[in-house]
Amino acid sequence: MKQHFKLKHLLSETLTLMVVIVSSCEVSNLKLFSNVQNTTDTTYGFTKTNPISFTNGDMQHSTDALIYYLNHLRTTNDKKLIPLRQFVIDNPEYNPNKFRVEKRFGEPTGLKERFLDLWVLKVENEIDTINLFFNISKKDTIRVPVGFKFIQ
Repeated sequence: MKQHFKLKHLLSETLTLMVVIVSSCEVSNLKLFSNVQNTTDTTYGFTKTNPISFTNGDMQHSTDALIYYLNHLRTTNDKKLIPLRQFVIDNPEYNPNKFRVEKRFGEPTGLKERFLDLWVLKVENEIDTINLFFNISKKDTIRVPVGFKFIQ
């Protein structure tokens, strides 16, 4: 049991370090963020049934784009968000009959639609955390949740 906890803690620390390293990288497709829009929907991004959705080609580029998005997201008071944890959770909208799982270019298709990313973030100099849900496999206009702004 202790080994499981230690491994889980080590993975968490490794993920945090990876976020710091990757956050210094720039996303290759800046056009993706050229038309970011604010939303008035108070559930957008805050619930797993209404995640922040965008895709940037393959999974790696979409993950890089998500990190770029988080690094440029600010509160309305211009405070940065600090990533604390990242989880992969089941997508409640996933329909296994809609997607065929097959390998194409070494990556199984249809599986990425099955999951969402949940990011636990802390606003700098504050104690409370914020949960934001992302679907990086669904093509959509990139929008900003209520209470935040996107800076380029």
